Amino acid sequence: MTERPWVELGDYELNYGSACDIPTLRPSQELEKSLLAPLTSEPKLPPLSIGVHIHSFYPETTSQLLSNLCTSLPSFDLLITTDSSAKQLQLQSQIHKHPHSTIIKQSEVLVTENRGRNIAPLLLKAMPHFADHDLILHLHTKKSLHQQFGEEWREELMRSVVGSSVHTSSLIHAFQADQKLGLIMPMTSPSIRPFLNWGANYEIARLLVDKELPDRHLSAMAPLVFPHGMMFWFRPPALAGLAAAARNLMPFPPEPLREDGTTLHALERLTAHFCEAAGYRWALCGANATDTNPAKAGTLSVWQEQTSLYLGLVGQLAEAKRKGDRNELGISRVLESTKQQYAAMEREAEHSMAECQTYIKTLEARIEWLENQLQALKQSTSWKLTGPLRRLRRRFGPGAQT
Repeated sequence: MTERPWVELGDYELNYGSACDIPTLRPSQELEKSLLAPLTSEPKLPPLSIGVHIHSFYPETTSQLLSNLCTSLPSFDLLITTDSSAKQLQLQSQIHKHPHSTIIKQSEVLVTENRGRNIAPLLLKAMPHFADHDLILHLHTKKSLHQQFGEEWREELMRSVVGSSVHTSSLIHAFQADQKLGLIMPMTSPSIRPFLNWGANYEIARLLVDKELPDRHLSAMAPLVFPHGMMFWFRPPALAGLAAAARNLMPFPPEPLREDGTTLHALERLTAHFCEAAGYRWALCGANATDTNPAKAGTLSVWQEQTSLYLGLVGQLAEAKRKGDRNELGISRVLESTKQQYAAMEREAEHSMAECQTYIKTLEARIEWLENQLQALKQSTSWKLTGPLRRLRRRFGPGAQT
């Protein structure tokens, strides 16, 4: 079996990294590059009104986000959501003291219930707040404490959606150039590619689709693409259906939340699905993709089944599994033989140790007997009477005449 939890065929991968669900079809890294939003020069169109939403559970990281935004974006309106009044005051102070705060036209900090992570504040608070804006940029103070690469991942996501001013302007211009572009989300980071799958969320997502989009059919044989890390650009109408689904799911489960298998994880994976269902298309953006963006972004549908491709990959996975089973059987046999050899050596060593211990005990008994004999001799009358003679012999040597 390969060390990576997927098998490859052409431009697609079948990820089998989750033990609790069916394998997941995903585009390869090379195919994702063809889906990048194109680098475009600024169209001669009216500027777009931009709303930025930040869900700040960790206010200490928000100041850096504001700096990135103010150096990369034109003027924008800002909404920050957080979960306590103390954090609200801290965030309001950060905005007021920020040296580039003049770029922020209007700002507000709202306290929301600590449910729904960053998704509920976006869909239930930010979208109504920015209903009259052309674009919304959604960010959050992500830490992913359960992953070792959480900090690195957050920075990469930020560079993807808010990089240099040229990079960020190009993403905005892509929306201006294509009125049907509804969503731009980061391409897959290599560090999390092994974890991008349906996981324990497919059945939840299927039930959500059946309820919210009855004319659609969710299939595991269609490719899964979603904004991992949940930082992305979008037009509000493109995700109106996702917001409606979120409202219908209220109340969200309380914290602490499982790492997988919740309605929130299912909603996250359906972002591109709702975008397409609303009549829009989506594209990707990358932190280091400036020189590789295509002149025109390719298209891929998360609803379109790739039946023959999926079955081919499943067959390839089954063959790899069979080879793995044979290898495992061979290893098991070698392991069992090694265990038997070790057991025989251990028994031989134990037998030798027992013989040594018996011999040692015999020697100890002989020494003890000799010591007793010597002690008895030293206490005898003859030993005492011959004492002067022994002293003379020691003095004049063993050959002296007495």
